[in-house]
Order: sequence, then structure tokens, then C-alpha cells
Amino acid sequence: MTSGVDTPNSDRLFKVLVLVTSDISSVLVRGQLDHVLRQGFHVDVGTAVSEPQPAAFDAGIPVHHLPFIREPSPLRDLRALIATIRLIRRLRPDIVNVSTPKAALIGMIAAWLCRVPVRVYTVRGFRFETMSGRRRWLYERLERIIMSLAHQVLFNSASLRDVAESTSLIAAGRGLVLGSGSGNGLDLSRFAASALMNRETARSVIDVPVNAQVIGFIGRLTANKGLDDLVQVFAEMSLIDDNLWLVIAGSEEEGDPVTTTTRHLLQTHPHIRLL
Repeated sequence: MTSGVDTPNSDRLFKVLVLVTSDISSVLVRGQLDHVLRQGFHVDVGTAVSEPQPAAFDAGIPVHHLPFIREPSPLRDLRALIATIRLIRRLRPDIVNVSTPKAALIGMIAAWLCRVPVRVYTVRGFRFETMSGRRRWLYERLERIIMSLAHQVLFNSASLRDVAESTSLIAAGRGLVLGSGSGNGLDLSRFAASALMNRETARSVIDVPVNAQVIGFIGRLTANKGLDDLVQVFAEMSLIDDNLWLVIAGSEEEGDPVTTTTRHLLQTHPHIRLL
């Protein structure tokens, strides 16, 4: 906790509310919520629950639906703010932890209005980094609002904190990076060779040569993920190196689409596999 913050009474159960925009972000906190639960905290999650098969958070964690959407929509965002305020008033959390852009903005404003004792912003990335002009200006100001309302700002990398400080979103030294930086951490035992199919089988499934040099991308197929740059550079490099392949796993979103050229290459380039 930060100095100057009234922390909850230690002789009772701490209540923590974690807010993320979509339940697809359950992967970002998987294992983390269970750990907090086992430390004696009561943990709830507020998020937009997908249908018909919502993504799974850790077992035993109550999940509450909030009508968050990724893209700007003043009316729907106002409804989401009201719903978040109602949830906070009902649960009365001691700590609210927000992350992912829309949940961070709406959740932090709601937590501030409800005077939640401890407000934490976990920064996993900045959407404005691939923007320009007025849109970038607006998104930078929104980030500044979130950070100004937070008692503690946690960055998942030192480089991300550097961006925040260099753009004057936060005062130097105010944000924290845990360890060497991570949003959650990885259980490396999941990737042990004995637990996976062998190299030949894995590559035959996606029709990629066994000895190919493979570049992998996992994420949403949007412009702000840098996919346009990746595909353009790959297309140029593949003309020089015929042994180079690109394997991509993810789904498109209408709100921040890649260019027509990128979409065409994803569908037609002989050395690109779109899973």
C-alpha cells in the first residue's frame, strides 16, 4: 500500500474487486486471483461476460457482468459507469484493481466517486502509442485521469513506465514495476516438451516445413497491436528468405482494423498461416 492511504481494518476480511473490460482478459489474471484468495482476501471480478461461453476465471471467484465495450460510446459508457457504481456500492470493496483501457477508465472513476479506500491501476499497455493527432491527445488525457485518481499505479514493464513518464502522464518515480516486470507471470511447466506434441507433428498440423524459420504472433488482429508493421516487414523479408514463415493466432475486431493490404496478405500470402 502507499503512504497516505487509509488501509482497511486488518482484523476483518479484505474485499478486492478486479475490473477488466472483457472476460477474454481472464488469461491476464489467471492464477493470480486464486493466489489472492488463498491469502485470505475475498475476491470479485467485474467484466463484460461473453456469450454463450464466457471465459473462465479462477475457480471460486464470483464474476459480475458489467456492460463494458472496448470502443468509445458516450451513452453506453455512461450506462457502464452507473452499473459499476452500483456494483461497488453493493460489494463495498476495500481495494479496486483496474486494468485494460475501458474498464480502467470507467472503473477508476466509479471507485473514486464511491471513495474506495485503495485504488490500483495495473497498466498493461497504451492504446495511444499507435495513434496521432487529436485522437492521441484525447487518449493520453484519459490515461492521465486514470493515473491521477489511482493511489498506486503498477506497470508491467519498465519501458511502459518510461513512456508514461516521458509523456507526463505520471510523475517520475510514482509508478511501480514489480520485479523485472510482468502483468502476471508464466507457469513454465505448461510448456515442457513432454506435455506438448513434437515439433514435426505441430508443424504438420499447420502445414509449415519442419526446418522453417517461424515468426509467431498471438493477439487481437488490430492496428494498435502493430500487425500492419509486422506483416509489411515479413512480406519484404520473405522475398529475401524463402525459408521464413509467419504464424498468427487471433481474431479481428472492427473498432481498430488493420489495413486492406494487411488483410489481403493475411489471406493470400503462401507463407502466412492464420489460425
